[in-house]
Amino acid sequence: MVTVLGGFGLFWGASVRIDVPRASQRLLALLALHGGVISRAAVAGTLWPDASESHAYSNLRSALSRLGRTARNALAASKLDLGLAEGVTVDFCHARALARRLLDPAMTPDRSELGTAAVAALSADLLPAWYDDWVLVEAEGWRQLRLHALEALAARLTAAGRWGEAAGAAGAAVRAEPLSAPSWNYMGVSSAWSVWLGRRRRGIRQAPQEAERMAGRGRNERCPCGSGRKVKHCCGVRRGPSEAQLAKAWLHQQARSAALALAERSDAQVVALLEEAARLPRQDVSMQLPLPRLLSPALERLRATVAEGDPHEVDAAVPAALAEVDTPTVRAELVRAVLGLRDAGRVSAEVAAAVAAEQASRSTTLLEASLLAAVRVSVGAATTPAGLLVVSRL
Repeated sequence: MVTVLGGFGLFWGASVRIDVPRASQRLLALLALHGGVISRAAVAGTLWPDASESHAYSNLRSALSRLGRTARNALAASKLDLGLAEGVTVDFCHARALARRLLDPAMTPDRSELGTAAVAALSADLLPAWYDDWVLVEAEGWRQLRLHALEALAARLTAAGRWGEAAGAAGAAVRAEPLSAPSWNYMGVSSAWSVWLGRRRRGIRQAPQEAERMAGRGRNERCPCGSGRKVKHCCGVRRGPSEAQLAKAWLHQQARSAALALAERSDAQVVALLEEAARLPRQDVSMQLPLPRLLSPALERLRATVAEGDPHEVDAAVPAALAEVDTPTVRAELVRAVLGLRDAGRVSAEVAAAVAAEQASRSTTLLEASLLAAVRVSVGAATTPAGLLVVSRL
């Protein structure tokens, strides 16, 4: 059996775990996710996309040779193709089939499929802390599928009067997507705010909870996968999540707290809080986006149109400029800035919560206000919050 949910594992029988080298783990995981026979050329190109064709084939041969005798029995190999042997099961296939049954209104799942075992099967991430492109694509698809399946499971359990198990399923869905309104409703947070936020939720993939430990080998040493190449030209040195992933994880935590803090607020009250937040860039410089010294063409165009004072041209230039500055790191800095204002007593806790929730959504209202305020100050079209006028460099 090959397991990829919650981490990689290869088991012989029910409980005997087989040790597999890292490069061979990637090979078996790819075959498990593909679910059929795949050509050797496709395997080599997917696992080592940056290597030349000859080196990719060499790495593939090395990964195959490093498999032990028992592990090789899990493979069905020919001169041109690779796949898992007949009878080798994959936990991901079973969990995906369960999710699809739960989402099919024409099917009635067995009673055994509506319980804690189903919640456990749908709660595990796909190969956490694996950052290969082919893994991330599959992991995001699985996250979306299991989120909807958990919500469907919570609905079925609620209809059956199994309230405790329904809360467990909804809690697992909230952990997968903290801004999902249906999940909060099953958890008992049924309010206008949860619905409002759910309509605007952003598909945020939860960043890995723990970074991989720093690799012990240097970039110029031989790669431990057995390819014979240097680490920097083969598997690389994994140093944990990126700055953007850490920012997403932090926004995820702040948004979850914000949703609870604003649970009793109506739609109109939340909108009023966001309108108040949109005025903050004109009141405090910390809420204005720092402009780079060397402006891109999109930002330069926005700066020129703001200086000219044509509102129609400004509206046309804003989307391209926003696309360049809209990053998780920038959004996280805005939230940190408003939290600083909250701690200083300059804004209310509810306004700060509204900003945290909005920055974890697809809304760009505050981001646009922050960018335009910074640009207006830079060209002398507006004064700073302290009343100073910047001389335009145009």
